[in-house]
Amino acid sequence: MDILQAKIEKYKFCLQNRLIRKKFYNFEYSKEITMSTIATQQELTRLCGLICERDAEERRKQSTLFQRIHGEREPPRLRISQAAKLIGVAPSTLRYNERQGIIQSPENVMPNGERVYTLREINEIRKQLQREPRRPGASAAAVVSFSQQKGGVGKSTHALHFAQYAARRGYRVLLIDLEPQGTITTAFIRFPDLVLHDDADAYQALVADPNALQTRIRKTHWDGLDLLPATPELNYIDWELAQPDQADHPELGRPVYRLRQAIHPVRSLYDLIVLDTPPSMGMLAANALSAADIVISPLVPHRFDLASSAIFFRQLGRLAQGGATRIQRLGVLITRIDPGRDVENHIGIIERIYGGIILQARMGTTAELEKASADDFASIYDISQPRGSRETYNRAINMMDAVNAQILSYATEIWDREAMSLLQEPLANSRDQRIWGKSQEDSLNG
Repeated sequence: MDILQAKIEKYKFCLQNRLIRKKFYNFEYSKEITMSTIATQQELTRLCGLICERDAEERRKQSTLFQRIHGEREPPRLRISQAAKLIGVAPSTLRYNERQGIIQSPENVMPNGERVYTLREINEIRKQLQREPRRPGASAAAVVSFSQQKGGVGKSTHALHFAQYAARRGYRVLLIDLEPQGTITTAFIRFPDLVLHDDADAYQALVADPNALQTRIRKTHWDGLDLLPATPELNYIDWELAQPDQADHPELGRPVYRLRQAIHPVRSLYDLIVLDTPPSMGMLAANALSAADIVISPLVPHRFDLASSAIFFRQLGRLAQGGATRIQRLGVLITRIDPGRDVENHIGIIERIYGGIILQARMGTTAELEKASADDFASIYDISQPRGSRETYNRAINMMDAVNAQILSYATEIWDREAMSLLQEPLANSRDQRIWGKSQEDSLNG
């Protein structure tokens, strides 16, 4: 009966969506855009302006459409078995503590009596049961950058899923979107260009005032996961930081260290700071590499991706040679694996080139991930029910969990190493004070 009712509700939902889409898409523009030779630059200006107007109108329509179909973004809801696994206890332990009044029952209970928990409720239970995972108090937040020269390799996908994976486990996470396209931003804010102001991103923090970063961080529908969004204004960072007055700024220091300086004041507030970077080696990408403790470089086993990856590591080597990095862990993540003989050959090449820095966990192509992204700019951690088969969904979750668990282990290694070093050295030699002590600060400023 439950299965039949679910099918009926799904049919009603699909029918409603079709009716709404038909209403919004049956629209014609009064001005035609025709294919012709552009005689003057004024014509080109007019044409570009008309295209931008239509794009803005389409986005407004899409925003209204998504709002009607999907409503506001909501935090994922987890069954008691899932919640208990994340907390690290048995479901019976949660039920017992609820009966004893030690923890509160979740607000959402299914008609069959099954408890459904939000991440906020799970984090509150962690606090009440004293099971909050935290980095050692004297260590700093680990900065994880997902970086690669080539686009389309899954940087944004993996940065988003890693940030959410860590937040699900109770860590305090700041996700910084440095890609002007704002792919990650869209996962939290639908049609951000209609909502965000141009100064909502990291631009001012990199070119004028490092403290500006703190005022632009915003909460998300994921409890414990904050976001610094991206806007198209980030496209101008490379040009701005190349200006002569930015070269050795008396207060901001050298351009390549701006992000490191900007995130320093907020590092005590988080356990992890995750960076998504543009597919280039411009100043945004260089700033991310300069600030990172851990660099994860996604690599698709394809001939063109192999060539681009070599360029990336060449540029990374130059940054390191110039003393601009402090990277402690470097990992190559083989991703978007589509089984086949050519793929296996390319994986063999990758293994011969990169050896021990390749992550043991790998990510294959999965229809579940593509459907989640296409339907509502979501991740597989956002959805409670699979878009396809349960088997496909579980396989996608298991692969992504394995990848993220290994990346998180890199962060815990760094925290443990710092905690151990503090037992052997005076507190003044902690990593943050080594980096931001007077001698280092002087060197950053030239």
